[in-house]
Amino acid sequence: MHAGGEGKHAVAGAVGARHPWLTYSGAYAPLPDSTGQDGCPLPLPTCSSLQSHSTSTTEPLSVVGTSLSCIKSADQCSCLCEYKDSATLGSRCGRPRLKDTAEGVMMAATSTREERFKHTLNTLVTREGVTPETLLDLLGSKESYTALTSGSRLPSAYEATLLSAFFRVAPGLLLQGDEPSMGVSLRLGTVEGIHDVSDVVSHATQLLATDRLTRDWGCAQPIIDVASFAPSKVWHDRYAGERTAARLRAYLDFSETEPVEDLTGLVESLGVPVEYRKLPDQVHGISIPEKWGDQVSWVVVINSNDVWSRQRFTLAHELCHVLQNDPGQVIVDRAKMQDLRPERIANSFARHFLLPEEALLGKLEQCGAISTKAQAAALIADIVLTYGVSRDAAMIALSEAAEDVFETSLMRFCQTAKVGDLMRLSGNSTVWDELNSTRGQNFPSERLSQQVLDAYAEQLVSLQAVADVIADGSVEDARLQLSEAGWDMKQRVIG
Repeated sequence: MHAGGEGKHAVAGAVGARHPWLTYSGAYAPLPDSTGQDGCPLPLPTCSSLQSHSTSTTEPLSVVGTSLSCIKSADQCSCLCEYKDSATLGSRCGRPRLKDTAEGVMMAATSTREERFKHTLNTLVTREGVTPETLLDLLGSKESYTALTSGSRLPSAYEATLLSAFFRVAPGLLLQGDEPSMGVSLRLGTVEGIHDVSDVVSHATQLLATDRLTRDWGCAQPIIDVASFAPSKVWHDRYAGERTAARLRAYLDFSETEPVEDLTGLVESLGVPVEYRKLPDQVHGISIPEKWGDQVSWVVVINSNDVWSRQRFTLAHELCHVLQNDPGQVIVDRAKMQDLRPERIANSFARHFLLPEEALLGKLEQCGAISTKAQAAALIADIVLTYGVSRDAAMIALSEAAEDVFETSLMRFCQTAKVGDLMRLSGNSTVWDELNSTRGQNFPSERLSQQVLDAYAEQLVSLQAVADVIADGSVEDARLQLSEAGWDMKQRVIG
């Protein structure tokens, strides 16, 4: 389930602690970042889906088409249409997003289900530029057209299936039985607080849809079942985070002093895709949930511009939001956050999950008395590199667990000095620079990459779906990566 740490700096010594595939024995190809430069190599996992394929030229079911003939049930329509909905949210569709217009109003502003349906239908009609003649032709009768556009009744299951396929939304949304998905919420303009990360959130909805689609096709990767895991709900925020962290470490069979080496791999093993990409300077990470029926799926995006230890702390913070099933359509963790209970719990969890108090006390016992800046820097560097926790979190932990270990002046020095300076003073510059060598580069989710490649190998999804996961939406870049990994792209017809 996890690897034990060896050597002086267990976490820092495990290259895969940030991105598991950096040590993966797969076929590598560069992943372009948003500036067009090549990032670190992207491994394409060495499973059967990555071996050279000479596949049949039989045309598979198109998962992004609008043909109603391929829809066997309302459930399948929901899956396929929602995938297309998410795939058209990015800038490639060329249409203004509804959230950028004055039409973005809350559906919940009306009272009855019929009124909410009327509002949703008319919003989609306006947004898509659908003419009355087209809608009348789709519904097949003037009676149905009049009744549905006026909100005098809800659509039948058949009508909901037709409309959902046409507008690329789930039938349950039109029937007002389901909450809108993230993709639909973006189009309806009901998501707040994402003005500077809207493109990233749109991209995350594509990942969520691809994750759901590939799972439905039976391409899900094995995950650790945490259905029976119960996070702490005590009233004290710090204790809630600390106890949840202790419970998870015990659940995963970590000792009280063992470093969490491959944090990215751990979070993905719980069924949560993790992607590293450039985010605005004041945004550390984003968690995006998607509720379908009784199930909730998540995608986590971490700011690759942050230093290595900050990225790990943010990922642990986002993991707490997932475990606590915190409310909100999008959780954006900014440098300056509101002082809210979920954020306080998540910060406490991240600190205690990565750096339990027993581990901290053990480090203090090893280092002995501290009377110089060099000694103080050495302690902070050792904690950061061994446990992969941010410098700020390490300082908070020291102030809570061992307030008298430093003189006030030394404590202030460690809090205000640049982390790089602390590493240099302690003789750890080389290790620190290596850990941050991929800073600012994009890395897709390994788990989701595996799923979409398995589905593509079976011709169940398009090359565009693969590109959305591994190549930031560029079909040509995805084609190049697969070709370099040994795929026979000339004989593939899906894409």
